[in-house]
Amino acid sequence: MELRQPYTSPGLWPYATMIRASDCPLSPAHNRQRTVDLRLIAGPLAVHADMMMWHEDESPARVAVQLFAVPQISVDLAARP
Repeated sequence: MELRQPYTSPGLWPYATMIRASDCPLSPAHNRQRTVDLRLIAGPLAVHADMMMWHEDESPARVAVQLFAVPQISVDLAARP
């Protein structure tokens, strides 16, 4: 079961397997802050970031800046350079 930030508290630990940062489109800094906040109270739960987005010409180093929690990726990685 996926629970997003507004519903997150230690009381949910028995009922969820992951928590996800709430939507923060096109903002790696905001995404990172939300996942940091969640990691502080996540206890045994996995913390997932909001969807990652990048232009196909971005360098791997610029894309990796977003990797601070379990990523949600909705592109065919085999088709990416």
